[in-house]
Formats: sequence, C-alpha cells, structure tokens
Amino acid sequence: MITKPVLIQGLLLIGGMTLVAGMVPAWLEGKSRTGIASQELGEKLTSFPVQLGEWECISDERLKPEVERTLRCDGYINRVYWNSRTGSRVSLAILHGPRGPMAVHTPEICYSSRGRVPAGEPQEVVGQAEASGNTFWKLAFKQPRDSKADLEVWYAWSDGGEWIACSYPRYWMTNSLYKLQLSSLPGNEGEESSGEMLLKQAVPAFQKMLQP
Repeated sequence: MITKPVLIQGLLLIGGMTLVAGMVPAWLEGKSRTGIASQELGEKLTSFPVQLGEWECISDERLKPEVERTLRCDGYINRVYWNSRTGSRVSLAILHGPRGPMAVHTPEICYSSRGRVPAGEPQEVVGQAEASGNTFWKLAFKQPRDSKADLEVWYAWSDGGEWIACSYPRYWMTNSLYKLQLSSLPGNEGEESSGEMLLKQAVPAFQKMLQP
C-alpha cells in the first residue's frame, strides 16, 4: 500500500522532472536571456570598423528576412572587405543572438543550400599574430563535380572573450553568443589566404569594439 508521504514525494518528483523537461529546450535555445542586455550587445556591432588595415568595407548588406527570423539576431554585420593592394575580396559576417540559433547554423548548412559541398573535414586552427590565442574552424568547399576547393570558410563563436572553435556551442554556459564567419578564395599551397589575412585584423578590432 502506498502511503500518503510516498505519494506526495512521487508527485513532486514527476512535477520536477516535467518542469526540467520543459526548461531544457528553452535553455538550449537561449530563450531565457535578458532582451535589453542582448540587444545592446548586438547593437555594438554597428561600430565595427569599416577600415581594417589595408582592408576597406565596400559592401554592407542586410540578411534575407527569413534568415534574420531564423537566427533571431540582436545585431549583425554582413560585409565585403576589399584590399586595394592585392585586389582580394573577403566576406565577413559577425552576428549576435541566442545561443541555439547561433550554434546550429554552421557553414555546412549555409553553403550546402547554395550548391556547394565540403571538400574535407573542418580543421581547428590556432590564430597567429594579431589573432593569437583564438581558435577557428577552417573548412573548404567545392562544387559537387569539382575535385578542387574554390572557397575557404573560417568560423568560431565567442561570449565576448576569445573566439573558440567549439564542437558543441549549443551547450555553452551563456544565453547569447557572437558568431564570426569569414569566406574567401583558398590560398595557394603554403601561402596565407586573403581570408586569414583579414581575420588577423578583424579579431583585435572586435575585442577593441567590446571595450567600455
């Protein structure tokens, strides 16, 4: 026979499990974050420099409305930088928003929808020079029928500190994340790509931007 105290304990246990089950998905999506604080962090991105060393912003575009809705961005930049000395162009996007959407929309998803496929596995790269202390994923893409990669993508996440090539950013112990994604033509064998050159300028500029 089940006594009243045991019954109450059982009901409390079931209720607690139900509450946790409902809270976990919301936590993973970052739905419990503070809207005003997150909005302020996102809006800071508008002050990101348009001039980065030899690189000059020549395009600053809005994301498609459906992409904005999916990512639930508090703020972002989506720019193309041009180097007048080398003639290189690099696309740079930095976004801020809830951890869930920022974590799950990786380049594999973005570029697969544009007809490209990964040309290998992501490589974890430690930043050099101005980007030292940060780690990034580097992933090459190609056209399905080609054997050679024609695009190089760098990406990582940050909570306002260093950029990290995180394997499971969705479980980061923070409600909001920054995401950086940079794409360019691959460099020649043994040479630095234009994307890596811009990355070394973008990382310290980002850290300086967040300073009070």
